[in-house]
Amino acid sequence: MVTNHCGMNNQKINIRKVYEDGLCTGCGTCAGICSKNAIVMKINWSKGIYEPIIDDAKCNNCGVCYKACPGHGVDFIDLSEFIFGKQAEDTRLGNYSNCYAGYSTDGNLRFNSSSGGLVTQVLIFALKEGIIDGALVTRMKKDRPLEPEPFIARTEEEIMASSGSKFSPVAVNVALKEILNAKKDEKFAFVGLPCHIQGVRKAEKLHKELKGKIVLHLGLFCDSGVPSFTGIEYFMKQMGIKVKEIKRIDYRRGEFPPGMMRIEHEKITQVDHLRFWNTIFRLPFVFIPQRCILCCDSRADLADVSFGSWWWGLGGENKTEKSDLTAVICRNDIGNKIMNVAKEKTKINLIKIDGKVFSGFKCSDLKKSDLTKLFILKHMHKKVPDYNLRSTKTNFVCFVKSIFFYLELALASRKYLHGLLSLYIMTKRYTVGLICQAAVKIKIKRLLNHNEHGQAIF
Repeated sequence: MVTNHCGMNNQKINIRKVYEDGLCTGCGTCAGICSKNAIVMKINWSKGIYEPIIDDAKCNNCGVCYKACPGHGVDFIDLSEFIFGKQAEDTRLGNYSNCYAGYSTDGNLRFNSSSGGLVTQVLIFALKEGIIDGALVTRMKKDRPLEPEPFIARTEEEIMASSGSKFSPVAVNVALKEILNAKKDEKFAFVGLPCHIQGVRKAEKLHKELKGKIVLHLGLFCDSGVPSFTGIEYFMKQMGIKVKEIKRIDYRRGEFPPGMMRIEHEKITQVDHLRFWNTIFRLPFVFIPQRCILCCDSRADLADVSFGSWWWGLGGENKTEKSDLTAVICRNDIGNKIMNVAKEKTKINLIKIDGKVFSGFKCSDLKKSDLTKLFILKHMHKKVPDYNLRSTKTNFVCFVKSIFFYLELALASRKYLHGLLSLYIMTKRYTVGLICQAAVKIKIKRLLNHNEHGQAIF
């Protein structure tokens, strides 16, 4: 007997509870570690996201899927101790030892990557050096190019085939099963978004064998969530492209980020990547999975090394000479060693950056507003994930933005009100702009009225 979503009995809580609460991230951890092969991840095309499906005939209600699931919560304090042996001193960046901006010394690889090409280069370097036997990465399916396909890359060519960003939902962690079934002495790298890293780390606490096999965790910045399949189809319709005619899609490539989106169908269409992103975020609560909006881990705080686009992190609208670099946050000795050895062997170039610069990244202050959103929604008796995270100082503007967030959520959840969303968003931008201007004026006035010792001047 096969049932929709995930079955459970009266004694055990499993991922059915997570899905019904609207907290499933679609990461695939549950399917990847299920010892009975009872769970599969399938695309719900009406919602444009992955959802877990369970075969009740196979499920033994062990509850492991729920324990490893990052959707209902991630104990950052406990996992930080487990991974780093300490708590993060920087509540915005998490645990880290060094920050860099860098790029691959392979010009072709750099050009065809989203920015800098460091992730691909580090994986190829680790494979050639024998540090890993393979890497869990993602490519797009050849026969269905809008659907991502997580797999274990064991050759340089396979790693190259996975390079570049994939702006769509992807259940990366379903492939954890391949790692668990691999030879005992094989070692792997893992590449994923923050939710994927969270799922892997929770699974590693349950499976010591998995922890021993994954020797390198590479996390990717994700400050706003990924577009749903519905959003991608909407954009193609706006471009006059029939989805069934698409043969290949590259979301970001080119010499100068944000790069171009290249769509191969009956012809080749290239469009500025920003046009794609701005189209999706014009109605974010329609085309971004709502669980993504509840996440407060934009920089993969639990990875060994976190990577992101330098262009995107610094606000991106102003193109600079550094815009095609990869931003790098090394979080432990494992991350520091792999990056510095790769640099010594001239595979990559790294420029050391003060962590304070990274704290100024656009995505770094998201944690303030994200935690405020969770606070408000929780007190409105809405289901939210439990992060057990040291909170950062918030402010009045964060609360105002969070109130708008809830209003948008309410509008987006009712299709008959979608027509009001565009008007609402315009009103929001104007109102928040005025509030921010007022807040800045107040702050400047306070600075003018106090000397460096904190005493009033006037």
